[in-house]
Amino acid sequence: MPKDKYKLFNKPVLLVDQGNTRVKFAQFDCRIYAKSESYEPSIALIDYEQAAQSNAFAHVFLASVRKTDYPQWQSVKNNFKPKQISEVHSAEQKYGLVNAYREYGRLGVDRWLAMLGAYQKSLSACLVVDIGTALTIDVINKQGLHQGGYILPSVNWSVENFVSRTAKIEVKEINDIACELGQSTESCLFNGLYHSHISLIKNEFIKLKHADPTAQLWLTGGEKEFYQKLLAQQQIKVQLSETLIFEGLARYAYDKALNTPK
Repeated sequence: MPKDKYKLFNKPVLLVDQGNTRVKFAQFDCRIYAKSESYEPSIALIDYEQAAQSNAFAHVFLASVRKTDYPQWQSVKNNFKPKQISEVHSAEQKYGLVNAYREYGRLGVDRWLAMLGAYQKSLSACLVVDIGTALTIDVINKQGLHQGGYILPSVNWSVENFVSRTAKIEVKEINDIACELGQSTESCLFNGLYHSHISLIKNEFIKLKHADPTAQLWLTGGEKEFYQKLLAQQQIKVQLSETLIFEGLARYAYDKALNTPK
């Protein structure tokens, strides 16, 4: 497949993940796959200044869970023509992954893309955990069928709301969090919340491993390393990724590059 046959191979594409609390940017270069039908994305995280260099990118692929744009993304978006921007939404099925939602469009696109990224990397059953403003857990079987998932408030969100509704309780900073009984108000609260998350993840993963011994557990999001530590204490091995959502988004970019002739 000649490198110059497809216009989206001429330059890298810009990937944009507009989440609940911030917007992130990454670069994906389709050109290195121009001679092969294989797909193994190499994602480079970039900052706002790099993303604003519109001449560096052939196209933009956006995933957003927000109704309004962050100023940083709005500023970057203004540098591109509308036809250069493709917004990705959750699908009924795509690239071997089948959405469990009957109203498939209501599944958050961040969850959809994280599942797509994990399933493409593992090619086996997988449990995908994204730890952000909310904790989301999604289960995919070996055949790529999404079994469903859970959405839970994050630990910090739960603590803040708990404290705001209990005027006499003061919660101080705590460093020694573990999945065990607490011996202070802080440790009882934080340990209990984290333990509930870890127990749910562990139980779902054990069930998945019984069905498919090759199943993998993927963690992404801001607290992934801390959850990895807590799960390791439960003898649960995990895979970490900073870029699962971007890898799912890159799959759409790769497909468009292969199917957009000059």
